[in-house]
Amino acid sequence: AVAVETMAAILRSPKQKNLAAHEAVRRAVTERLSAVGASDAVFPHLVAALSALPSERRKPQLVDRALDGLASESSEARKASLTLLFEDAVLFEQSGVGQAWDRYLRAGADPIRDGLALAGSLNYEGKRYADVLPRIEALVIAGMAHSGPAAREASLSALRTIQPLQDASAVTDRLATLLRDSDPDVRNSAISLDASLAARAGREGYDLQQLLDYEYFKYNVEPILARKAGDGLACVNCHANHTVFKLREPDEFGVITHADSRANYREAIGVVNVADPENSLLVNKPTRRLDDVGVGDSQKLTHGGGLRWPEGRDSEEYRTILRWIQGERLGSAAEQSEE
Repeated sequence: AVAVETMAAILRSPKQKNLAAHEAVRRAVTERLSAVGASDAVFPHLVAALSALPSERRKPQLVDRALDGLASESSEARKASLTLLFEDAVLFEQSGVGQAWDRYLRAGADPIRDGLALAGSLNYEGKRYADVLPRIEALVIAGMAHSGPAAREASLSALRTIQPLQDASAVTDRLATLLRDSDPDVRNSAISLDASLAARAGREGYDLQQLLDYEYFKYNVEPILARKAGDGLACVNCHANHTVFKLREPDEFGVITHADSRANYREAIGVVNVADPENSLLVNKPTRRLDDVGVGDSQKLTHGGGLRWPEGRDSEEYRTILRWIQGERLGSAAEQSEE
């Protein structure tokens, strides 16, 4: 399985297009995929490899086998099949694919949560996912209407980052219903999302502390701020003496007290932009170098502590904190972490 996983990663690299065109490679992937079931440990990696083979990934027999993962008990298999579909909307035009998708949308909470987590992780800037967006909208609505609270909450979590769907009438109608949901976690998540969308639209009347969940901050954001980097320092160390964004450090036992967490939360609120989350100082500063000063509009974003998240906007730290600014709550984040 490890060897197949490595092969899939290599094939999906933009630098390996020539390798993907090699006949021996294509034959090895397609023959192996045809011989295994969705429950096999190598199945997800073979589907990932297939997605990197333009000449093979639309062949009906291979597509049918690759989409067996939609009905699998394996979360990894489901995600592999969903990734294949999301990356190539043309597949939905093939006979049988639409039916398989419809069956998936009627699945239990766990499969729907897998799809929503994947949909929420995609970058919708540009037109890469424009053609598949109607399918993703159907998935979000299926999650919002699902009988399982975990699926409903996962749909709200995904919607925070799927900007093209946030004004869709079917989505906003369903959101209005979830504001009165019988499950308190779903209801609170809907309220915070509604507040986030209100802030982004420039509307007034939202509760900032309802939008920015303290529990999510304490258990997901603050640990990032307290984590030491390669230089042996953490954000809480350097910012302990700052005037703006002044953070409190852990005690001698490495513990941040409840009072100090509350103080750090209040400081963090001061460096976020709920109307334009991606332009919050809290997520942009750590992605900039000190020597960026003077480059374009970087003066205001130069970071005295240097680059903290080398992967920038693709880093787990950036995504985790951005989701908090977008109104993510601890409940929905915890649900996703269990996948």
